[in-house]
Amino acid sequence: MNSLPDDSACTSRAASPVEVRLSGPRRDVSPKAKQSSQETLARQLDVIDDIDETDEEHLPVRIKIRKKCVRDARDALKVLCRRPLSPRSVQKFRAALEMIQAQRTLIEDELLRRYIDEVDVCSSVSESESQTSEIDALEDYDPAEQIVEEFGSVFGAVAHESRDLLRREKGETTAKDLEKQLLNHYPTIRNIFKFYSSMTKPFDENITAAELGSMALGDWMTFVKDCKLIGPHPKHQMVKSSVELLFIRLNWVTDERGRKVKNQDVSNSDRTLIMPEFICGVLRLAKQCGVQMGNLALTVNHFINDIICKRAHSVDVEDFRTRMRLRSVRAAIVDFQEEIRAVFTKYAAAEAKTAVGGGLESMDLRELMKLCRRMQIVSFNDADRHLLTPLAVQHAFALAQLQVVGEDAGEIDADEFVELISRIAEKFFDVYFSAVGSAEIARLKRARLDEASVAVAALPTLGEEVALAWKLRWFFPRLITTSRVLS
Repeated sequence: MNSLPDDSACTSRAASPVEVRLSGPRRDVSPKAKQSSQETLARQLDVIDDIDETDEEHLPVRIKIRKKCVRDARDALKVLCRRPLSPRSVQKFRAALEMIQAQRTLIEDELLRRYIDEVDVCSSVSESESQTSEIDALEDYDPAEQIVEEFGSVFGAVAHESRDLLRREKGETTAKDLEKQLLNHYPTIRNIFKFYSSMTKPFDENITAAELGSMALGDWMTFVKDCKLIGPHPKHQMVKSSVELLFIRLNWVTDERGRKVKNQDVSNSDRTLIMPEFICGVLRLAKQCGVQMGNLALTVNHFINDIICKRAHSVDVEDFRTRMRLRSVRAAIVDFQEEIRAVFTKYAAAEAKTAVGGGLESMDLRELMKLCRRMQIVSFNDADRHLLTPLAVQHAFALAQLQVVGEDAGEIDADEFVELISRIAEKFFDVYFSAVGSAEIARLKRARLDEASVAVAALPTLGEEVALAWKLRWFFPRLITTSRVLS
């Protein structure tokens, strides 16, 4: 059994971290050679310190960050050699290694983009969009991983609130069977929930985080009506009052015995449904109105396939996120990431409730609208067709939210802000150039030109034909102007 080194041995090697050996036989070193090597190491460390202390004012920011990561890792290694059994030393060294690994990933991506730019790739103009996506797409992106992780955070609450259904089930249905069926349908259920919790609400700048991203009673009733589940049929429909009572029941919080208890979660309102509660509602609707298939899992599967998917409205949130993973798009975001971070930091603190730290980590809709007004890209006037409507901004805000449960589920954090500002950029690009094209056609018509001349002179329809990366590079300079004005 290997014995741990004593403190004196660790202290004696603190000044020379390169002498730490991971494996191999131990060699005896003469005192004179050891002293010479220590003096050489000391001179090398002095040179490194002199380089670190040189003027870095004119260096690019990314180089400054990488140099700081190296210094932090070297300092952490020294501390780890002095105190190898300290949990704080180990954690500090681990964090420093993770920072270096992150910087290495950025460098590899930057070198890859430079290589792609230098290679002369000859391609025809008529190349299909699918072929372009295969060349440009990042290979490390798998939407299924995020969906599985998100579903894991949701199903725990679903299983807890659905135990009474499983207990009353005559067939042999387990929570595992139910989890498997719900996981298969979770992308569709999430898109349906996103539509009725976000896209059906009128614009309200003062809407709370709990309301935006959750279903109120009106949203729930619209969903049930769209699915044609309100009516006189005794087996496959419910009366309106029963649907309203079900909404109230879904907002209950129960204990281990299924008894109603007081809601202690301030982020989960008793008047709205969050994602786990909506899934529980789908389960109870399937039990009440669906065709019975022998057990609850099969009944839910049949009900979602034949009723929910075919009749309910939905909005696809993954299509845009997939396009955001294209190399060209990531390169555009990396080039402007400092300006994006500066704008988020400024406006996320606009509604800080306290003097220290309040509201600094997330952005609400009011703060986003303040940013859009400052950038002059939104208008309440219907005549301003070249600008975004407030409702379009609210929709982009709702679609960019990744977190579906938790305290900050209704607000935007720094990572979500990148997707949010990209959604706004694409929407503003499409709206702006569509208005420009319409105005040009109207001008030509007022000039009484024939239809053939109008068709030739009119601007081409933009939108899907223009790559997302070009839209971002067209829009992001507005953020640069905004951040400069703020500074």
